Amino acid sequence: MEDETIAVWIEHLAGVPFQRAIGNLDDHIRSSRFFPVIADIVRSDPYEHTTGEVMRLKAAMHLKLLSAWERDDTPPPDGYWQRVKRELEGNSHE
Repeated sequence: MEDETIAVWIEHLAGVPFQRAIGNLDDHIRSSRFFPVIADIVRSDPYEHTTGEVMRLKAAMHLKLLSAWERDDTPPPDGYWQRVKRELEGNSHE
């Protein structure tokens, strides 16, 4: 790496708690064959970068809930659709 690249990494990693950074790095190493980018290490939410499998499982869970609500004639809880919309738009932290 060039000195400038190393300086950018140090600047962005300096405020990240060590255990979170190591945990994120370990997750990245187990799930990717590519060199990590800063965002892979500094992320605070382990599901921020979801895999296709995680997304399929979430979709299946939503469909099960919808089926149960339809069967029981029960509406979804308050805020459910807003939360789903935020997740689909990639804003699940708001």
